[in-house]
Amino acid sequence: MVRILALVLLCGLATTAVATAQTPAAPLDPAFRAILDNFNTAWETRDAGRFVRDFAEDGDFMQAFGRYRAGRADTEAFMTRFLSLQTGAFTSREVGVRARMVGDGVAFLEQELEGIGVRNADGSEQAPRRGQMMLVLRRTDRGWRIQHYRYLDIHTTSTVK
Repeated sequence: MVRILALVLLCGLATTAVATAQTPAAPLDPAFRAILDNFNTAWETRDAGRFVRDFAEDGDFMQAFGRYRAGRADTEAFMTRFLSLQTGAFTSREVGVRARMVGDGVAFLEQELEGIGVRNADGSEQAPRRGQMMLVLRRTDRGWRIQHYRYLDIHTTSTVK
């Protein structure tokens, strides 16, 4: 049920990222802010263990280039390698954030980011990127846990006519 709900949410809400980043929002729940801040710290310190700290054991992960991982352990292994390649001064800033309760104990959290300094596997630096992190969270007896993580690049120019 949570997986079906997640797919519906990700398809329906992903299209609103740019518009919502410009819309004033109510204060963010402190638990949600802590999850986002944890991700930012994990990036800054290149700490894969910290990156997956809020994942459910069976939480899944897909990054902007379609690399999918099932479960916290597999995600941590992937992020250990990925973060080890980030030797430059990667910086990011939050452009916008939105949270929405979508069911009893289920929330959708999205954060739009602008990043500079991400490196490819060959060591080359990527162009500055704008992206959106989308999380489906599930409330557990241990607090909010990430059930689904998706990160999408936001392309501000299009070659499609």
